[in-house]
Amino acid sequence: MSGSRVLLVTLLVLVPGCALAQEWREVVSPRTRVLFDDPALEEYAGLVAVRAEEALDVLAGLFGSVPRLTTIRLDSETDLYNAIAPPLPRPQVVMPALFPALPQVDLGTSDPLYALLLHELTHVVQLGYLERPAELPPLPQVGLVGEDVAPLPPGWLLEGLAVWVAGEHAPGAAVLDARTRGVLHALTLEGEWPSLEDVSLLSHSEWPGGEARYLLGGAFVAYIIEEYGWETLLASLREANAGWYPLPFEAAWRRASGEGLEEVWEAWTDRVEEEASDRAAALPERFARGLTGAGAATTVLAADPSGDRLAWRPAGGGLVLSELSSDSQGRLVISNSRRLLPPFRSPISLDWLGPDRLVYTRLAPGPGTRFTDLFELDLTSGDERRLSHGARARFARAGPEGCVYYVRDVAGEGSSVMRRCAEDPAERLFLAPAGRHLVGLDVSDGGRIVVSLWLEGQVDLAILEEGELRVVFGDSTLDLDPAWVDEDELLFRSDASGVFDIYGLRLEPYEARRLTAEVGGAFAPSPLSDEVIFARVGGEGLDLATVPLAGRVPGTRLQPSDARTTPPHDSDDGYAVRSYDDTSPHDPDAGYPVRPYEPWRSLAPFGWLPRLELAGVEPLSIGLSASLLGEDRSGDHSYSLTAGYRPGLEGPLGGATFHVRYDYRRVDAFDLFQRPDPWGFGVRFGLWRHRQHPAEAQEVVAGVGVELWRRAWLGSWLTLSRLNVSLLRLPSYAGLQPAARLDVVATRRYSDLWGYGYSGPRASAHLAWSAGSTGGTGSAWLEASQVLARSGPLPFTTTIVLSGGYRAPPPIPIHVAPWSLFGTVAARASLPVGWRYADGLLALERLTAEVRLHSAFDGALIPGADLSLWADTMLRYGAPVSVGGTLGFAEGWWYRLGLRVPL
Repeated sequence: MSGSRVLLVTLLVLVPGCALAQEWREVVSPRTRVLFDDPALEEYAGLVAVRAEEALDVLAGLFGSVPRLTTIRLDSETDLYNAIAPPLPRPQVVMPALFPALPQVDLGTSDPLYALLLHELTHVVQLGYLERPAELPPLPQVGLVGEDVAPLPPGWLLEGLAVWVAGEHAPGAAVLDARTRGVLHALTLEGEWPSLEDVSLLSHSEWPGGEARYLLGGAFVAYIIEEYGWETLLASLREANAGWYPLPFEAAWRRASGEGLEEVWEAWTDRVEEEASDRAAALPERFARGLTGAGAATTVLAADPSGDRLAWRPAGGGLVLSELSSDSQGRLVISNSRRLLPPFRSPISLDWLGPDRLVYTRLAPGPGTRFTDLFELDLTSGDERRLSHGARARFARAGPEGCVYYVRDVAGEGSSVMRRCAEDPAERLFLAPAGRHLVGLDVSDGGRIVVSLWLEGQVDLAILEEGELRVVFGDSTLDLDPAWVDEDELLFRSDASGVFDIYGLRLEPYEARRLTAEVGGAFAPSPLSDEVIFARVGGEGLDLATVPLAGRVPGTRLQPSDARTTPPHDSDDGYAVRSYDDTSPHDPDAGYPVRPYEPWRSLAPFGWLPRLELAGVEPLSIGLSASLLGEDRSGDHSYSLTAGYRPGLEGPLGGATFHVRYDYRRVDAFDLFQRPDPWGFGVRFGLWRHRQHPAEAQEVVAGVGVELWRRAWLGSWLTLSRLNVSLLRLPSYAGLQPAARLDVVATRRYSDLWGYGYSGPRASAHLAWSAGSTGGTGSAWLEASQVLARSGPLPFTTTIVLSGGYRAPPPIPIHVAPWSLFGTVAARASLPVGWRYADGLLALERLTAEVRLHSAFDGALIPGADLSLWADTMLRYGAPVSVGGTLGFAEGWWYRLGLRVPL
């Protein structure tokens, strides 16, 4: 088939595919555009617009102004509760259409949606706050991409300010909620308090890791505003915008307040330590005893009903099965732990379905989706079986007769208790009234269903009987993680003491008692015959602990009448009962119009980017280029116009290039900010640089090219396929030449912040037919690699790579014949350094060394080796960049110097 026919067929395949894309719609409010692509979300999108306008009113009062227009994009294809607010290309928020049900989320606010929007829109406003001190003129605007984005502040301020705004202005929310208070007190009492530089950096990994920016940052910002006032903090942001060069926020704060930020941090630390010490001294005797090392566990665990085994999710992810036994003193101990699931199959909720079967929920990414589904694990064979597709299940629990119960909570659909028995379709047992959400679930051996029912910032325990909910413990606290001990006794966690602790609730006779008294808090109780296993918070993370089931912390017998709000009345059978009506707490008359989304309304260019590149050193020559960039609000459509000149190239206009590119749902380094769409394509035409594969020479060609890509999940493998088809006219060859390339990559690779792989396999295949000065030339290349982590005094990783092909560029700079085979064995280790400039504006986090032994075979064995040394730095608090190079030998000495940027 001729090259022109190949291109025509490719276009005919692409255009119908685009027509099938689901249509966006948008809610139009004065300062936002709320985009959604699921018709069932129209009412929810209207509510988002109302709450966003209210949040922007708050932020306008704080900052003096807000962006003229912010895009809010609803992601209806994910069960991962996480929102982001990327400032480029324009102010925007990408958020899930979900109600939160995570241990990390404060359910104490009566409007979690409003709290989330306050948090994310604070990022939008703060990162667009370009005000400078009054005596300084504004900086000139020339249209560069990013010039309307404020300097990135330290992590504690970026997230802490958003936490403070939401905690101050969302009804019922608190900056210092029960979980935050517990973590802060555990950190300071156990001597694990991080430094100001630690919580400034994206690379901070010690417990609580990335959450430190939120937990400590929010509380520290609240202290700053309490002691120095909002205007002082705002003035420090203006000072940070004052210079033409990056200014540490520490210096900006000193200019605005006249005091050092480290001294402020120490004063706040002393206050937290005093509060923690006073609280610890007032705690009654603690009965809990640790079973694992600190930092070993998470809040996902389930004890075998027989009491012999415990399934739990470790801190590193995956699933572990441990035996439970008693030591010589009769105390419960954990032994013979073995891994059941790898980290990429980490359960979110977990229960025992039988003596040798587990049922659990986990994220199961698919083409364009990231839903939580039900899975079953056979402990005898180790086989995992998927039970559902698109169940969007929360809180998987085993019930009688092998049935699985779970909660499904989807915007536009409501919050439901679902049941799935054997291979039968799932059935809905209960649909909560509008405005209520089920944020906890358990099922007894006899089939009794208990839920944690959220309503306007309060979470009560309620039993589902004959299709109706009956509240059995209702007060103004958050009562979560319900677990049946038997048909008349429950366990749960509550924040009644100021942090989360485990409580027992006997229904007949009615009695609620506190079982733990933990400084850091307790989560996820799982009952045994006479003990309770739970996850407790310490200064180095969570560990598993146990308390007697019959015990009671002195003086902590609870009754619903102890509530801080009007308690529910007592029924004749001793249960506390509350009746709920069907009135939604949110019934706004938004009045904002909804219309079909039209991309052309926002396709104006958002900026341009210059680029300077070293084209040669003997003699020195410099290449220049500039791109004008555009993207619509949905992120589906993007384009670029690029013009440049590079000396030494031949082409219709010498070394000049000019090409236009359009992409539909592009795949690039900023995928984090885009929807996980399975399909996309791009078109390019004009003059661009072309490498005559496999030769090193380049020339400027005139042509048109089409690129098609697909992302998909095949089991636990993420795959990316790219097909490029082009028609080119080369100066070195008369007439048109076709060029095509197919790349297929499948990976389960895990990488760190600097892009080093630390675990998992990767496989790739490349097929190419390239235009050249003597005609077409084909090539094929295959590669497989595996990264293994090794523990020891100095942890390191080992990488094994095998690759081979025909006429493809080799991975090392040696001459090879048309058929080649390569093998590489590498070992890499990193030495922590922890050097920081100022408050972490610049940081040298570690030094990394990698040794590789490799060989090529093309009829003769060609051995080689190289050594790479990298300084892994963090720039401007959050940009991981490695500086260094490689020295190697393979048919001669060679070297490379440069930067590693994980994009």
